[in-house]
Amino acid sequence: MYPLYTDVCVALELFQIHWLLAVIIFGSSILIIMIPNIMRGYASKNRKNYGEALEKFNAVQQSLLSGAETVKVCLYRSNAKRMIENKNNEIEKEEKRLRNCQVSVYGLAGGMQILKRFLILAVGVYLIYRNIIKVGGLLVAVQLAEVLAAPAETLAYLLNAKNEARPLVEKYEQLAETEEDRGKTDINDIEDICVEHLSYGRNGVKIIKDVSFTFEKGRKYMLTGSSGSGKSTFLRLIGKLQEGTYQGNIRINGILLEEINMDSLYGKMGIVFQEPYLFGFSLKENIIMGRNVKDSDYEAILKKLNLGYLLERFSDVELDTEMVAKLSGGEKQRIALARAMVGKPQVYLLDEITSSLDEQNAREMEEILLAEDAMVLYVCHKIIPELKEQYEMLTF
Repeated sequence: MYPLYTDVCVALELFQIHWLLAVIIFGSSILIIMIPNIMRGYASKNRKNYGEALEKFNAVQQSLLSGAETVKVCLYRSNAKRMIENKNNEIEKEEKRLRNCQVSVYGLAGGMQILKRFLILAVGVYLIYRNIIKVGGLLVAVQLAEVLAAPAETLAYLLNAKNEARPLVEKYEQLAETEEDRGKTDINDIEDICVEHLSYGRNGVKIIKDVSFTFEKGRKYMLTGSSGSGKSTFLRLIGKLQEGTYQGNIRINGILLEEINMDSLYGKMGIVFQEPYLFGFSLKENIIMGRNVKDSDYEAILKKLNLGYLLERFSDVELDTEMVAKLSGGEKQRIALARAMVGKPQVYLLDEITSSLDEQNAREMEEILLAEDAMVLYVCHKIIPELKEQYEMLTF
């Protein structure tokens, strides 16, 4: 739509032809300009709802991308994809409402433009019939009216406007993608993990040098060594989470890691690293990660890890950035351990999971893990002497 001053100029020009035509042009232009203001509340509400839907979508996708490794090892990809699709559907729903609002506003304005042109012609013909103006005067009036924005142009602008609401979901489809596992072997029970002459390096620097070891079902292993000796990288290689290629072999039940269906393997593993990631979900969803877990089992594990007080503190409230920031490092580590334990894994890959705990809590966590009927590979710097004898040691 053109600015008011254009309509005013046209109206003044039409005063020389006839005042009634000028009033039609001037009055209808005022009404057209007032329509958006009249519908401001309706439009503002729809714009606000649309903006909030975008914010929620951005928060969810940022959370999922930041915790992509956890999404992977907890087999949460399908849930993550569904969550993104749901948020995207909310955006599309609010976008549709916003577009309907825009159609209403611009449609009314366009309708007023059509009505204005009709009135010009109708009044013009009447004035010619009454010999008040000449045919030439009407033609001039029609030409001047064409200076105003045509409704067709207004509607075309609306219908061809950039679809600013549609997010680029393709960027996040990686969360739903899985490796090509057709033809690969499923793992049902993990009997042993055998590492054969394993070496790994990056940028020309050797991190792991010719390590060979066999880890057996149900036994507990502590991985020790100086900082930077490759302990954490070793766990990541076993969990197939480390970038790059390695030399040597990693076998599970005698099967090369590359030949194993990783979803079947992750379903048998509980992987916890030193700096766990918490999503912007409820505490419960952060722990069960879409798995079928009884409420009683979920609550029992939290209490077992001395986190029972969080059940009342957070309940079903979603953890926002501020809430996560208020959690201590030890609380985050125990929440991540609870996330691993609810899956009842056959193998735990644990990297410094008690580094932020005091000695008493660290001891209790280790005692819980030592009592688990599972293979445990535990990277640790803070060794508790009384518990050391219950581990087999692997030094890097």
